[in-house]
Amino acid sequence: MADGGENTLECIYPHLWNAEIVWVETVDPLQRPIKASYLTFQDTAYVELASSSGLTLLEENVRDIMHSTTYGTGLLIKHALENGIKRIVLFAGGSATNDGGVGIAQALGVQFYDYDGFPMIPNPSNLHTIDDIENTYMYSDIEFIVATDVRNPLLGENGATEIYGPQKGATEKTIPVLEEGLRYYAELIENLCGKDLTDTEGMGAAGGTPLSIVGLLNGSIVSAVDIIFQLVEYEADFEDADVIITGEGRFDSQSLSGKIVGRIVKDSIKSKKTCFLIAGHRDISIIYKNIKHFDLKKGKSSVQDSILHANELLKEILINLEV
Repeated sequence: MADGGENTLECIYPHLWNAEIVWVETVDPLQRPIKASYLTFQDTAYVELASSSGLTLLEENVRDIMHSTTYGTGLLIKHALENGIKRIVLFAGGSATNDGGVGIAQALGVQFYDYDGFPMIPNPSNLHTIDDIENTYMYSDIEFIVATDVRNPLLGENGATEIYGPQKGATEKTIPVLEEGLRYYAELIENLCGKDLTDTEGMGAAGGTPLSIVGLLNGSIVSAVDIIFQLVEYEADFEDADVIITGEGRFDSQSLSGKIVGRIVKDSIKSKKTCFLIAGHRDISIIYKNIKHFDLKKGKSSVQDSILHANELLKEILINLEV
């Protein structure tokens, strides 16, 4: 299974009969040339934001949240639209960005102008200098969907910057700048579309990416888990299974708030099927006799050490499972 982040397309591809993988010349979050792909199935393109704007594309020493954008993801979407696609499903997990989706908007033809009336290339460091937005609505007949189970609003202590910024390289010095940039950009978009977007649940996903897609492209936010479960026929497979194995890198309170692992655990509890919950590191426990917990991180070992040896640690756990 996948939750909308890295490898989501790899998860759903085997379940889409006659789906096509389309490779595109695009750029990573720092505008470096890369190749990335999306899936087409019937009239829909499934795009994984992480494949072109993801954190895993950047080495730690080059991560630059102030200048990283979703422009590369926008190029993927543009390519799909130019080839006749009428519905875009964007899986918005694993981003390296905090640009409010401005890069995607730019790639799709939205023009941004500074206070002197000159066209500008927007990024998180200069969102506050945008004076005007020209949106031609050239894709008004396209359905845009942001698939995410992040429930955070755009701004504030639970918003995109405060919660997810630090893991992308934001510091105490840059967090206020990023937050103010998103706040300013959101006000511009809200004035254009006439909607209150900042407090909308899920608007903080992928560094605020839904802001541009909902506000400028008339898109919507939907549950990634619901889409993925439907595509892979999860309910039928779950019903047929004798044992459930699930998990994630860090199992904590957020895991039960819309994440795919939380949904699987809850279904296991309801069905009373044995569920092996394997986590890299676990902060909470689920107290049900049919839920069995396993951690890769042991005793005084560091998280980094567990990551480096995850493969062998996972094998050891699986070999010794008693069903």
